[in-house]
Amino acid sequence: MKEAKKASFEKFTASISPASTPKKIWADIKSLTGVPYTPIRSINYNQSLLTSSIEIANSFAETWSNYSNDSNFSSEYKAAKSVTISKSYIFQPTSKTAIDLNLKSLS
Repeated sequence: MKEAKKASFEKFTASISPASTPKKIWADIKSLTGVPYTPIRSINYNQSLLTSSIEIANSFAETWSNYSNDSNFSSEYKAAKSVTISKSYIFQPTSKTAIDLNLKSLS
């Protein structure tokens, strides 16, 4: 059983590519871990019951936007973020094979 799980996980990780969608990756992770798919049908948000997929998505986006607001972080973090953002980055297009090799080297 342990070998089967290992083989399944290796097959899953080998199938991930830059073209893989987060939705597909998370569905596969849930499948591997045995977590059943349970769509969110409604949520309570700001004393309102939201049932529309768009309303639910927007409420999550607003909430996470508020969490990631700079006012929630220390001045040290904000200074480091400012330095990082101000740097110029040059993206060198590369082949899919080179990207795959780089991603595999990270694991």
